Amino acid sequence: MKEGQKLRFTNKGHASEVYNAKPGDLIAKIMIKEHETFKRDGYNIISEVPITVTQAILGSKVTLETVHGEKEVEISGGVHNNLRYVLKNYGAPSIDPLDEKFGDHIIKFKIIIPTDLSERQLELIKKLKIIEESQGIKSGDMER
Repeated sequence: MKEGQKLRFTNKGHASEVYNAKPGDLIAKIMIKEHETFKRDGYNIISEVPITVTQAILGSKVTLETVHGEKEVEISGGVHNNLRYVLKNYGAPSIDPLDEKFGDHIIKFKIIIPTDLSERQLELIKKLKIIEESQGIKSGDMER
């Protein structure tokens, strides 16, 4: 269904009691409630999938929810924040009963930056900073 689409139910409306008339038609206008996980853009479904920094750097397999059930997706290394990945034909179906096409499911990866690191994790990040700087890559002050 599309937002704003109307459905007609013949003879299911109100009937005048004064004139003893037949019931009229009931017209229902479709209002689509937003889903807590999925957003819709036409026949395409859009969702955000959180991944860790290490998953983004090294790659990983993630299982995500689609409107058709769970789907395992392999992420290649080097993913950046808001990268879009498309699952073809995993979106909403066409409203035309003769058209068997589906939209796509568009995944936006969201890299979760940890805020509560252990001493060991901080030590490793500082070592990475030293390696980056030795290669001429400037990073922010991580001593804070």
